[in-house]
Amino acid sequence: VFSVDLAGSSLKRGMDNFALNNLDQDGRGKFVREDVLKWLARQERKRERDPDVYDYWDLIICDPPVFGSGGKGLTFHVERQWPELARQIRLLLSSEGIALFANNHRSGIESFYRAELQKHFKTVTSFTPPLDFPVLEGELEHVRIYWCEV
Repeated sequence: VFSVDLAGSSLKRGMDNFALNNLDQDGRGKFVREDVLKWLARQERKRERDPDVYDYWDLIICDPPVFGSGGKGLTFHVERQWPELARQIRLLLSSEGIALFANNHRSGIESFYRAELQKHFKTVTSFTPPLDFPVLEGELEHVRIYWCEV
């Protein structure tokens, strides 16, 4: 399991959860503090260099922030980066791979997110948001969860 995030607090929470579940003893959890866009680009280059040797992923979970700052003037906006995230993640998946995408962009357009995923995945299934993200009266559903199969 790899967890890639710029936020040290998010990585710490993941490490703590690994420890609470006794998963931290065998070194199967890797916590990488890095911009995920850079990490994905590096994975893509590795794959391009030698696709027969590259270790393809069976499952990737992509839950980006709506907005973020990578320092040095770098910014992240989920709607702007969504198409590239979908493309890169698909490239890294095995032939039986699955990706779970989620976002909670309140002003985002659901049809845009779905259409971008459908460009790269054979099957895209929307999930109902969990109970801890209720749709408030008079507001649009803003939590989007997509199960994507290669």
